[in-house]
Amino acid sequence: MYFGHYRKLIYLSQVEDETLQRKAKAAAEKLGLAYEYRYTGYGDLTPALLTL
Repeated sequence: MYFGHYRKLIYLSQVEDETLQRKAKAAAEKLGLAYEYRYTGYGDLTPALLTL
């Protein structure tokens, strides 16, 4: 019931991990949702931490 109005599961990933992608896709299938994968990386986090 909680996911009743959802249409898509979007997996936002900071690291590329095939195992986690498979788990996310399996979760989408179990919930009957479309699956989309987007690699986001860490963005500006690393440079910001290095300047500290």
